[in-house]
Amino acid sequence: MAIALIGGRFDPIHIGHLIIAEDLLEILKVEKIIFLLSHNPPHKIVYSSFEDRFNMIKIAINNYEKFEVWDIEKKMNLEKSYSFLVLKEILRMGYKNLYFVIGSDQFENFKNWYNYEKILNIVKVVVVQRPSKNYNYPKDLLSKVKILNNRLIEISSSEIRKKIRENKEFRFLVPCGVYEYIIEKKLYLKL
Repeated sequence: MAIALIGGRFDPIHIGHLIIAEDLLEILKVEKIIFLLSHNPPHKIVYSSFEDRFNMIKIAINNYEKFEVWDIEKKMNLEKSYSFLVLKEILRMGYKNLYFVIGSDQFENFKNWYNYEKILNIVKVVVVQRPSKNYNYPKDLLSKVKILNNRLIEISSSEIRKKIRENKEFRFLVPCGVYEYIIEKKLYLKL
C-alpha cells in the first residue's frame, strides 16, 4: 500500500494543507495521506502545544477516511525530530512504498537536512510547490525527487497566526472546527 507522509508543524493546519493532501491523493494515486506532526522540529519554532496541533489536525481530517494523523514523533521523543530518524522508524514498523512530501521552501535547503542523501535512498521525496517566490532548487537533486504539479495555495500558518494576533478575520482559512478550537483555546493571541 502506497502512502504519502506530509510532515510539518501544522501550527495551525489550514485549508491549503487539505487541498494539497487532496492533490496528492489524485496525482500520486496513494491509498492514504498521513499527517506527520512535528514534535521537536530542528529548525523551526512551535507556537502551540503538540496536543493542540494534534487535536486541530484530527478535527480538520475528521470524516476523511483516506487522511490520518500520526503522533510517532512524540512517541519517539527525540531531542530533535530529524526526518531521517522518523522515516527509518516508519520503515522499521513495516510500511513500504512511502512518499515523503516536503514544500519547495524545504527542498531549497534540503542539503542542510540531517542525512538528506539517505532520505532520498529510503523514500520517494515529493516536492509540493508553493507560490510567491522563485525557489533556488539544488540542481543535482532534481532528478532524485518528484516536483508535483499541484495547485498553488496562497495561505500560510504564519499569516493565520498574524491575523489572530492582530484580531483580524481568519475564519475561512481553516476548517470550521479548527476555527472554533482556536477561538475556544485562545491560541496564537500572544506570540
